[in-house]
Amino acid sequence: MKKRSFILIMAILFLPSLLMAGTVQYLVLTRNNTEVAKFSLNDTPVITFSDGNLVVTCNGEQKLSTSMEGLKNSFESVETGIQDIKSDEPAKPRFSFDEAVFEGLKSGEQITVYTLDGKAVSHTTANANGSATINISNLGKGIFILRTPSQSIKIKN
Repeated sequence: MKKRSFILIMAILFLPSLLMAGTVQYLVLTRNNTEVAKFSLNDTPVITFSDGNLVVTCNGEQKLSTSMEGLKNSFESVETGIQDIKSDEPAKPRFSFDEAVFEGLKSGEQITVYTLDGKAVSHTTANANGSATINISNLGKGIFILRTPSQSIKIKN
């Protein structure tokens, strides 16, 4: 029962650790406050028990086999320095009566406005910050397609 409780506690503790962005999490096993073994959670350590010993396997390779006597476990976080990770989600525009503003584009990406029959009537290019503004007030009335590299948006003007 003690081994099952230990495994359950480890599983509960691993899950939130894997969800943290910008840090690397380590499982730290310490024996008698002197011997220390660290295992990156990115290496998916698997804890099992064999012949009364705790066994740690990472990526299919056994890394440690030790008795549980005097063994303590903890977790350690190390910052990676990664501050902002852009997702692969399409840029979401903000609309006003006069313009559509896109943010989250790559520098140099184009936004083109097409009529329903496929004629390009306006375009703009994303700046170095990945934002672009396109004037929609001068398009006239009708239905238009705003096309970015990752999506098409139908608007009624």
